Amino acid sequence: MTIRIPESEWEVLRVLWKRGACSVSQIQTSLAQNGNSYTLGAVRSFVMRLAAKNVVRQLDDEPIMRFEAAYDEATLLSQERDSFLEKYFDGTVSSLVAQYLQGENVPPEEIERLRGLLENYRKNTRKSGKGKPS
Repeated sequence: MTIRIPESEWEVLRVLWKRGACSVSQIQTSLAQNGNSYTLGAVRSFVMRLAAKNVVRQLDDEPIMRFEAAYDEATLLSQERDSFLEKYFDGTVSSLVAQYLQGENVPPEEIERLRGLLENYRKNTRKSGKGKPS
């Protein structure tokens, strides 16, 4: 599954994940509360594009059309992450981290956080039997 979702549509999805099923006008109100001044027509377009991609679905509760996210946030973020890695970093996390570390003055506490994440990952993969042993 590779679904391209622009930032404006991510904003709509964030509203749906946070609030649950909403009408287009409820989505617009939530976006406005977050500082986004999209017109009702623009929000309707975002929702219709997401529906065409099968990322949101329309609920059958007349008289007001409401929409809900068809996927949870983790599923779409995982797909987006994998697509980003493939497109820019040959599909590898190590290439991403190496690129970041080359041009940045990375604070020592961030390096320690990365070490901790890697160590936790290694421990968890050993326990679960996933991944290759180191």
